[in-house]
Amino acid sequence: MEKLTLKQYAVKHKMSLFSVVKLVKSGELRSETVKEGEREILYIPVGESETEQSHQEERPSKLQDEEKREIEERVAALEAEVKTLRQEIRELKEGASYTA
Repeated sequence: MEKLTLKQYAVKHKMSLFSVVKLVKSGELRSETVKEGEREILYIPVGESETEQSHQEERPSKLQDEEKREIEERVAALEAEVKTLRQEIRELKEGASYTA
């Protein structure tokens, strides 16, 4: 399994270094700390886990498409109901004006 530094990972994935650090701190990106000499260097293991993450990113987009369709259907149903209710209100107002 290959290990990349934060900077190398950012360059490879065309991300800002800040975004990579943010992902590591939030736990969305796995990392390992290795002590080299007096310094501790953060590495991101790249390999199988990266391909798993890319597959996981594809699934939410499919779910988002389904959710968008569901929301659009609900909005269309609500718009139809509002149209019906407005028509009923107009009819009630017209009926009330005749009796007054």
